[in-house]
Amino acid sequence: MFKVSPILLLSLFIFSTVCAQEYNPKFEIRPYIGWPNLHQNIISNTRLGGNVFHPEFVKSDDPVTTKGLGHFGLDLRLKLFKNLRLNLNTYWVRSSAEYFVRSSNGDTTKYLFELQRTKIACVPQFTYFFYNEARTIAYFNAGAGYNAKFWKANESIPDYEFDPPYNLFESFELRLGIGIQYFILTNLAVFAEAGISGAPISAGITLAFE
Repeated sequence: MFKVSPILLLSLFIFSTVCAQEYNPKFEIRPYIGWPNLHQNIISNTRLGGNVFHPEFVKSDDPVTTKGLGHFGLDLRLKLFKNLRLNLNTYWVRSSAEYFVRSSNGDTTKYLFELQRTKIACVPQFTYFFYNEARTIAYFNAGAGYNAKFWKANESIPDYEFDPPYNLFESFELRLGIGIQYFILTNLAVFAEAGISGAPISAGITLAFE
């Protein structure tokens, strides 16, 4: 019976790990788009409670019609050490909704509400390239840092002023993700990624600088 030496197995493992780390650029520029737009849930749920906009408004039976645009983002990654990067990420997302509410006298009125959010996050991030074969790279990201959010609201609702949701924990940025990218040219690749923080699914291009 053929037996595989433990030393041989260990050597193969070390060799494969080293090969998987071959792609390790100094700087990456990654514009991307993300999906789904979770902000539509924020503004559609804002109507819950019935009188959140005005004391005399009551919730109608008509559904809330929501639309979304984004995420549109830019990811900048600077290598600090072999597997540690400083990640600067920003994205913009917009959502809008049509609310049909009725006053105490029974009149129904349509109101428009639009919400935009821009987020900037700075995260020290561990990146491990666990697959590196020809033009295909697969990787895992994990990191934690800080983010700042900027809100903008446009609405036609009388006597209502949007109060952005905020708490200290929301400024904490946790990033976990797994992705794959394929190089079209030496320093140009397309990528797809899934994870938490921002859009659950994103896709874009990578410009890599060795």
